[in-house]
Amino acid sequence: MRVSVIIATYNAESTVKKCIESIFSQSYSDIEVVVMDGGSSDRTVEYVNSFQSPKVIIRSERDKGIYDAWNKGIEGATGDWLVFIGADDYLASSEAIKNALELISADKSDQQQAIYYGRLLVLDEAGVAFDGIGSEWRDPWSFAGRHKWCQFPIPIMAAFYHKSCFLKNRFDINYKIMADINFVLSVARKRAPKYIGDINITEMGFGGISTNPKRSLLLLREAIAVRKYHGLSIFNAQFAILSVKLFLKYAITTVFGPKTGIRLVGLMHKIKRMKLKSIDANKNHPVAKELK
Repeated sequence: MRVSVIIATYNAESTVKKCIESIFSQSYSDIEVVVMDGGSSDRTVEYVNSFQSPKVIIRSERDKGIYDAWNKGIEGATGDWLVFIGADDYLASSEAIKNALELISADKSDQQQAIYYGRLLVLDEAGVAFDGIGSEWRDPWSFAGRHKWCQFPIPIMAAFYHKSCFLKNRFDINYKIMADINFVLSVARKRAPKYIGDINITEMGFGGISTNPKRSLLLLREAIAVRKYHGLSIFNAQFAILSVKLFLKYAITTVFGPKTGIRLVGLMHKIKRMKLKSIDANKNHPVAKELK
């Protein structure tokens, strides 16, 4: 089974080399890297080309954002499974793809329209893991899904999408932050994504578009739009709390400036890390064991 790792880049010279190196370090060999560059003005394209490998496909041209770049990458990908990561994300270990594919292969059900996912480690500004995303899928159209909890357990950058998911569908580029969740929900209506367990697939770098305090209000607007489109209530307990947090983050950044917003995010990361370290059984926790 071939895996296509699709990366959207734009002026990513500081991270893209490490990103691709994490892919080339995989023990699993049938991997291609599809880099869709948005017309970088720095050395991103030069660094990608420096790998001089037939496994690396790169195209550099103006695009309409990350999801437009990913859609273009889908067109050029030849893999049976597609993985989407950012230029500042890294595969968590040299066995990440091998371990994931072994678990996927063990599932003997029809893999058409299938999405499998593991865990994503979230890194702070110092490159230290402070949180993890990934747990068993919960039906968002159940009563609890509509009215109690709102956060989806699937980490987009730690998911494997079967190529059949994209026969008719693509990421909706009208969304700037939530097109990936919108896509997953569209697939999940027919077949629920499947969690393959507490194996760390990807590490997400600090400073992504969805964690940018200046984008908090946009994230909130898109989250509301996606929930409405898929018939999920916005009158939801957890969503109300999340909405307040996003609005406060945006307000603080607007009033006190982006540096204060970034410091606020950093403080939140430290609190999460301290909380994680205090867990009694943290030696067995899939994130806590990564902390130094």
